[in-house]
Amino acid sequence: MKNFLVGTFNKLALALGSAFFRRMQKQRIHPLVPDWAGCEALQATSRDGCQIRGWWQPEARKLGTVVFVHGITVHSFYYVEQAQFISRETGLAVAAFDLRFHGMSDDSPLTFGVSESWDVRSFLDALESAGAKRPFIVVGDSLGALATQRAIVEDERIDGAVLMQAPGWAWNAISHAAGKLAPLARFIRSHFDYDVLADGDLRNFSSPKVHRPPVFYTMGNLDHFDYEATRKIYDWWGTPNAGEIGETPLTAPERSRWFALVDGAVHDTGLPDCYNVWRWPETWPNIIRFIEIVCQRHG
Repeated sequence: MKNFLVGTFNKLALALGSAFFRRMQKQRIHPLVPDWAGCEALQATSRDGCQIRGWWQPEARKLGTVVFVHGITVHSFYYVEQAQFISRETGLAVAAFDLRFHGMSDDSPLTFGVSESWDVRSFLDALESAGAKRPFIVVGDSLGALATQRAIVEDERIDGAVLMQAPGWAWNAISHAAGKLAPLARFIRSHFDYDVLADGDLRNFSSPKVHRPPVFYTMGNLDHFDYEATRKIYDWWGTPNAGEIGETPLTAPERSRWFALVDGAVHDTGLPDCYNVWRWPETWPNIIRFIEIVCQRHG
């Protein structure tokens, strides 16, 4: 009887969560591929069976691949223009996909970074099967940055990562309502059968083998996710030749890790007057320079 009640509660929580996150997302349903000649649809199966759907533009596959991982209120189509810009400027193949509970992918529970990191890795599997070439450079935004941050430590195929407005870890991202979200934590733990939220905190990662590729963090000093928490993760990486806060790929290309703190920038709300890291004039020049550095080092 107890198992039946727990199962019923979990199904109800999943249905309510699905409805909530669908309301948050901007026009969730979209075509399988953008209106961009040469794009191909890709599908992957995440570690827990969740079906992940995305697309890529493979015309420049021989030079490497840049993958965009979206934030919590959007989906892969939000980054079409950014992907087109990167493709023109670098000549690399580009790709994007919908995380679970988003866009055209399946409705599996969010974990604010960990299960989403499985989605990142499964999509890399799909890209490899489709003939995508390394270096694989992942650009993660907010939730996508959390997912990418967690995927990096175990997936050596990620040759470099740009982490935009990344919260420090899962519970840091929702700490302003942590007490109220205790039932959510219990549901998530019961669904995955372990403390998956704690797994999102890299400081708990105890494996002696940690993958440490070049990483470029960018965050606003007014971001409500508290850049000091993100800075703790930045310091945790322990990458040799790390840059000081404020150094960037443009100003210190010899570094292997960077943290640009953007004065006056808040977290992206999607509103026209929202000044966030994507609107910082130095963002795109630094991303392009970062991609160049990773490609040069990859050989």
